[in-house]
Amino acid sequence: MISRLPWTTWLRRIIYIIVLVGLVFFLIRQGAEPWRIMLANWPAFLAVIMITSLGILIQANAFKTCLPEEGQNFSLHRLIYIWAISGVSSLLAPLIAGLAMRTLLLQREGIRLKASILATMRQTWFSCEYACFLGAIVLVLYPWPAMPWLGYVFGFAGFGSWLLRKILLKYQISLIIHYFPSLLKAAYCPSWTAFFWLWGQLIAMAVNYWAAYLLMGAQLMWHESFLLGAITVLASIVVFIPNGLGILDALWLWVAHQKGMALEQSVALVLTMRFGYLTAAILLSGALSYVGWKTHPADG
Repeated sequence: MISRLPWTTWLRRIIYIIVLVGLVFFLIRQGAEPWRIMLANWPAFLAVIMITSLGILIQANAFKTCLPEEGQNFSLHRLIYIWAISGVSSLLAPLIAGLAMRTLLLQREGIRLKASILATMRQTWFSCEYACFLGAIVLVLYPWPAMPWLGYVFGFAGFGSWLLRKILLKYQISLIIHYFPSLLKAAYCPSWTAFFWLWGQLIAMAVNYWAAYLLMGAQLMWHESFLLGAITVLASIVVFIPNGLGILDALWLWVAHQKGMALEQSVALVLTMRFGYLTAAILLSGALSYVGWKTHPADG
């Protein structure tokens, strides 16, 4: 018997499809010029592929450090492969959910469902917390004239997240233990290794943005690149639409416009970011699959 999907799942799918159709019509109206610009700026596309591949490796390592102790010995080679495959499938969401694909593949590799969900919760929590701190640092040092107080909002959110974890770990509140045990497990104190890889995610995003905008003709300052990376992390978690489709694209277009890029150039940059990620995930998963087949041909 097929279980009924919750209404939120259907709503996500409907919104995703509406946004996707809208983006397709928008691209059709732009004609071939953005595609020509993207191909002409192949160094930017290549840079995005290379940095994104590194970013996938860093994200997989960050996930591994967030696994419970029994999952710490999981093969990093297989984990990166799974991360790349789920990255490809996430672009087909909501028909194939990247998170669901990743969880399924991890289960096949022996990682329990609870362990996978717990690691995802930890990685998400810490990524958002560190993104808030990074956004706060940037916006306090370089205030946005339209909202000079925004940096303090980011700082308050990051500090609130940190304080919540400390309270949960120190006081072991019985109500939380009884009704929200997973929240208590997620609020652990990360190791220095986890700290390194989790911050590495933000740094990789910042470098990716800096290189993409620079090679497309619009130089971002380093603090702007870090802020854009922090906003991307928060948007990918908070936004209701998978992959931040439409939201992140609008953000990239807006930043490009602020840097003086024409609309066709801005659209080409968005195409470079999206297709660069897809290409990196496909190439990385293909390469790791080939290496795995050569190493263990009987398993293929």
